[in-house]
Amino acid sequence: MKIDAHILLDAESLQLKAQRIAMELIEHYSHTEHLVFIGINTRGHQFAHILAHNIQAVLNLPIQIAQAEIDAQDVKCMLNTPITSATDIVIIDDVMNSGRTVFNLINSLHLQNVKSVRVAVTVDREHKRFPIHADFVGIALSTSLHDYVEILFESGQMVKAVNVQSIV
Repeated sequence: MKIDAHILLDAESLQLKAQRIAMELIEHYSHTEHLVFIGINTRGHQFAHILAHNIQAVLNLPIQIAQAEIDAQDVKCMLNTPITSATDIVIIDDVMNSGRTVFNLINSLHLQNVKSVRVAVTVDREHKRFPIHADFVGIALSTSLHDYVEILFESGQMVKAVNVQSIV
């Protein structure tokens, strides 16, 4: 088996995608009372901080940021703020594949008493097996199920998106 890797997006392109998503979030949430970002695992949490920074550079919008740790068996999310009917939640991840991770997070949080729940991702691979879609997307890719897409971070900043292809 041959493995081929190539860079999809460099640091500058990723930053532009993050800025565009931040502007879309500002358009959508500029008048919200209570905005909570939930970053999935380490990279989603880092992306949540990047988006919050980009938003707050333009608009003084208070954003609570929480991190959800999710693996195949367990979901752990520590929300440091009460969730009310005035709460808008944005679930943030670096790469969305099948939608399973976001689906499991939503189910575990029992979010029936919130104003809205939306999803923001840097890369949407469009391999949905669950009824989940991303509302705010940096780039949508049609990839093989055998491919692996990863966003690489250094010092809290996105440095490149890599697509690893397995060629049999």
